[in-house]
Amino acid sequence: MVAGLLLAACGESDDTKVETGPAPYTTATAIEPAPVTLDFGVLEVTVPQNSFSIGIVVQGTSRDVITFIEHRGTLLGRNDSIRGPGGKVPLKFNKIDGRRISTFINVEAAAAHFPNDGTVRTLKAGIYKFPIGAADRTVTGTPLIPDLLTPFVYYKTATNQVPTLKVNLFVVEGVGGTIVDLPSAQSDPELMGAVQVLRNVYESNPNVAVTLDVTLAVIADPTLADIGSENEFFDLLSGYPVAPTHDAVNLFVVGSFSYLEDAVIGLAGGIPGPFNRQGTATSGTAMEYQGDGTGTILGFALAHELGHYFGLYHTSQTGPTQTDIIGEDPIDDTPACRTLDIFSAGGSVDGCPDRGNLMFPIVENNPNPNVTVGQGNVVQLNPAVVVP
Repeated sequence: MVAGLLLAACGESDDTKVETGPAPYTTATAIEPAPVTLDFGVLEVTVPQNSFSIGIVVQGTSRDVITFIEHRGTLLGRNDSIRGPGGKVPLKFNKIDGRRISTFINVEAAAAHFPNDGTVRTLKAGIYKFPIGAADRTVTGTPLIPDLLTPFVYYKTATNQVPTLKVNLFVVEGVGGTIVDLPSAQSDPELMGAVQVLRNVYESNPNVAVTLDVTLAVIADPTLADIGSENEFFDLLSGYPVAPTHDAVNLFVVGSFSYLEDAVIGLAGGIPGPFNRQGTATSGTAMEYQGDGTGTILGFALAHELGHYFGLYHTSQTGPTQTDIIGEDPIDDTPACRTLDIFSAGGSVDGCPDRGNLMFPIVENNPNPNVTVGQGNVVQLNPAVVVP
């Protein structure tokens, strides 16, 4: 594999041909370009034939830096975009009021993978170009700044083996009032029920069909039970595992997010998050322990935020109120709600056709949420899902 760094601009044109059917089982292979200090540049990588998806993570040096992967030039106001050998790549975004968020930007580590619209494609072999950069997160206007950027690029090819997703489920000591060590966590019905919901969604659902390898661990620091600020959230995600293995997705269970409004019970590090990278401010998801004794709501919420981390958007995007629908995801086979659906049901989301889907924007008490073929394809094509 060849990797280089240029300071050239990228244009856009058509790239790939869409194929039908679910994604094949795939395995990820890494390309590791050398780290480079810059504020903006274009990373070039050569991807072989018979690749079905490509992913990139760009990691900066600290949470005071935002890293980004440009697409359509919206961040810098220049004509830069991710491009493959045939032109633009198959990247789509939230369809919200005609406003397309078309740059992948995040604290310390930004990620993107494509296709992310639920389609299956054989991507053209050749050189892919990723405009990447760094900006100062601590000042208004996020001006570009030089930073040591470490890129990680993956491509996925077909395999006949069922892929595996390694999950670290970290639970903070003191959560639930009874969890003090690993044995008490392993016997907690809330946590065990949540793990079963995760398996229902990602392992048992034929539209996903990923083997889960779940490791449960207790964080012996009860001060982390309440997340009282954004920096505390970043501390949690970046601090565990203490010795990063870079081969598992981290899901955290805490007691509360006191700095957020009450309706928010979970957060994901990004859409998508930095797959296969631990130890950054956005490496994982975090969820409030629910304490209903069944784990169904906790499990739904864990699976939902993990869906975001894989790159799934809400099937319907709510606006300032839960009765105001302003957009939908880019996957064709997911139903979407309209404000009219809610009014027709007397102001209730019961009228939404996507009620019951994993990525419905409101957390539900549902142990078997729907996952469409298109959503399953996005999960299968994510570089975090690998063959052991």
